[in-house]
Amino acid sequence: MKCLLVSLLLMVAATAVAEPVQVAVAANFSSPLKQLVEAYRQHHPEAEIQVTVGSTGKLAAQIRQGAPYDIFLAADARRPQELASEGLILPETVRTYAIGRLVLWSPDAGPVLAGPS
Repeated sequence: MKCLLVSLLLMVAATAVAEPVQVAVAANFSSPLKQLVEAYRQHHPEAEIQVTVGSTGKLAAQIRQGAPYDIFLAADARRPQELASEGLILPETVRTYAIGRLVLWSPDAGPVLAGPS
């Protein structure tokens, strides 16, 4: 995932040298993104990266209203696909950056059998 962010930031930085990179990220990925941005800044201290955190739906609505995000990290695949079909983002840039799984954990639980995934 670190390579993904570095690739995205380098691509955007190459086209917008003087402008800060605007990243919109779903709230559920904001903590890992902040860590990735800090790691990136260690090697590129001049990088200006502005992160906006919100729900995927609200961020998609902001994009529809003209919000100037360079990177949109959504919590689902549906919103980026909708934005691409509406011509608001480039379809060839839509990528899956993570796949989540729900986990139930308890320190008191006994052995748990894994079900089909």
